[in-house]
Amino acid sequence: MLGRYSDINFILNLEIDDGIELIIKAYEEKEKDKAWSMWLVEYNLMALGMKEFKPFSDYYTKQVEKPIKKKTKKEIIKNVNKIIEMTVG
Repeated sequence: MLGRYSDINFILNLEIDDGIELIIKAYEEKEKDKAWSMWLVEYNLMALGMKEFKPFSDYYTKQVEKPIKKKTKKEIIKNVNKIIEMTVG
């Protein structure tokens, strides 16, 4: 994100909601760039006929739709307690 704006003051002076939205968008764009790089590697294999061709849009959609692991209440409380122990000492 700083690569685009080069000055964090722009981001720090935004309203909190706008700042969070901008950070989320920057993260999404970074992930899309990573997926593009990974797809280009696979594209070489597709161009050589070693893999079936898959458009980037399909490849990216599959990358984004990874299932989210749900944690139990017990696991969440255990994680929270670990964080508290780390911060309090």
